[in-house]
Amino acid sequence: MYLISKIKIITLMTLSLSPVVVNAEDFRGIEFGVGISLTIDSSNAKDRVESAEIVNGIVRVNDENNTIARILLESHFFFEPDGSFMNLSKDEWGHGPFIAIQPGDTETIDAIGLGWMIGFKKDDGTSWNIGIGFVVDPNTKVLGDGLEANTATTETEIRFKEETETGILLMSSFSF
Repeated sequence: MYLISKIKIITLMTLSLSPVVVNAEDFRGIEFGVGISLTIDSSNAKDRVESAEIVNGIVRVNDENNTIARILLESHFFFEPDGSFMNLSKDEWGHGPFIAIQPGDTETIDAIGLGWMIGFKKDDGTSWNIGIGFVVDPNTKVLGDGLEANTATTETEIRFKEETETGILLMSSFSF
């Protein structure tokens, strides 16, 4: 049983999208969901910049986005809990790891997240879940090297670059 659980977790972590058959009455095991999330930038690197300009020789950021709301696709694995929680029997809730992705417009994946969530079973076998985790945004637009917000520059045009940024991920999802 322990080996089977390990194999399921490894499958989840590699985001295997092979079909999984799970009894609708039992919401434990590998499930898929759609979530609404909030990413709070946790890196001490540069701010995520949407637009900027140079005004009188000073770099001015017009729009930065260090807190991002987004829709994520997620897969989670719920373990059977040891006991009750908030007056719910152990058959009405579960907890476990999740992995989430945000598909991109120009990139295949805009963000990927990992974390832990708790799920509350509904009568039809689906669940409402809340989770917290870590997210990586591999192609985040920031000011180019040598440019800093609210500092003087001799350049006449704003340069941007893409770099990897990290953040804290808060998510609410519904399994299907």
